[in-house]
Amino acid sequence: MVSTVVDICNMALIRLGANRITSIDDDSKQALLCKQLYDQTRDEVLHDHDWNCSINRQSLAQLAETPEFGYDYVYQLPTSPYCLRVLDCDNADVDYRVEGRKLYTDVDEISIRYISREIDPTKYDSYLAECIALRLASKLAYALPNKQTMRQDIMGEYIVMLRRARGRDALEERQDGIDQADYWEDER
Repeated sequence: MVSTVVDICNMALIRLGANRITSIDDDSKQALLCKQLYDQTRDEVLHDHDWNCSINRQSLAQLAETPEFGYDYVYQLPTSPYCLRVLDCDNADVDYRVEGRKLYTDVDEISIRYISREIDPTKYDSYLAECIALRLASKLAYALPNKQTMRQDIMGEYIVMLRRARGRDALEERQDGIDQADYWEDER
């Protein structure tokens, strides 16, 4: 089970056949590279999929400023936990636009569902941890000696793992319009 950033970094390093680290602050090229690349890589992977562990809901704080044009209101996107990507809002019919760290709309109150920056690896499922490790390995391949040719294969593995995670997550959601009890009755 993955429980630390070092565990995920070591998953990436093992995939490359590189030496493992004991700390992100080790005095080694591998540790330095992991330290430089991990946070950005984690955020990229969180952004690529609606990971259950990083979905949050929050009412937004309306800002005093008035948009120049196009919308009537502007809201600050959440910083705690930090919003990486807006998924939807409380009213599906609301038109909105995200620009920078602000959300523009014509409604005077809004709540959103969003992907947040989840930094605690103990909350990651095995698919998320593996995806972060694979994406990190693809970046590390550029900087580690004799590993550059592995990058394309590793990115292919990342794409396959991401598809598997999406499929698995789809099974965890309620399927609108399908009554499971009726479905099983019909199958008999």
